[in-house]
Amino acid sequence: MTSVSDMIRILRDSRDVVGLAEYGSASYRDERMDGDYDLIVIVGECSPNVESLHFHMDNTPVDLNIRTLEQIKAMNRAEGFEAILLDARVIHDPSGQVGAALRSLRDRHMRTPVPPIAQGRAAAMRHGAKHTFDKLEGQPDLPPTLRHYLLHQCVYWAVPQYFEMRGLPYKGEKHALAYLRDNEPDLSDKLEAFYTAADLDEQGRLARAVQETVLSPVGGLWRHGELLTFGDHASVDTADARGACPLADRIVCHRDGRSVLGHRPSSVHRVRAVRLLHFR
Repeated sequence: MTSVSDMIRILRDSRDVVGLAEYGSASYRDERMDGDYDLIVIVGECSPNVESLHFHMDNTPVDLNIRTLEQIKAMNRAEGFEAILLDARVIHDPSGQVGAALRSLRDRHMRTPVPPIAQGRAAAMRHGAKHTFDKLEGQPDLPPTLRHYLLHQCVYWAVPQYFEMRGLPYKGEKHALAYLRDNEPDLSDKLEAFYTAADLDEQGRLARAVQETVLSPVGGLWRHGELLTFGDHASVDTADARGACPLADRIVCHRDGRSVLGHRPSSVHRVRAVRLLHFR
């Protein structure tokens, strides 16, 4: 077996394979593949410990993802990486079950409301981006290489965060930039200007503008005077930071009962926390 088409032929002959579907731009019929080849193999059963295989066929990198028919049928929305299923092209489906399952998933995906982003997750995004700018502004003597690295890292992650923030499927860099060009031309222009700017100060200004746009649904970058809480305990839903974390009351309040944040303690900024700070 030396080519992608040989691999497809062998998979089609396998009794364990229910169906095959491609995603991405390459097809197994292509005479030449300039990039990688993306394939979903739908099986009757699979090990819960293995969901993808990555290898080379001749000189072509192959990303082979394994899903069961029942996994696809159980999804209401194709979130995160599972968004590949929404545009998958069926290339082998002898029973017709795979095509029917994918069409049904697309219908459920469109009808199921997008869950709101957890405020704890939003708080982490707002804090993380602002933390980068605070570091850059507070340490003007940082080496240029490090400043470039921090700014590029900040802008790179802003693009998938844009899609996560709005409940949109992220289908890779190429699709993301095309979507922004067609639907968010102002943001697209800022990204292009950032990557072509030679001046570090101009890159910093553009990076901040990109993040403000990306985070605009949840208030933009973390503001001076806001108390943000976030963590990793899924059982906590919404909570008053002062009431759920007594230490916050001590930190944000003066002795006269006035808040350092400029609010009375009873009106400390209310957020959804996946887990409030836990001190042992």
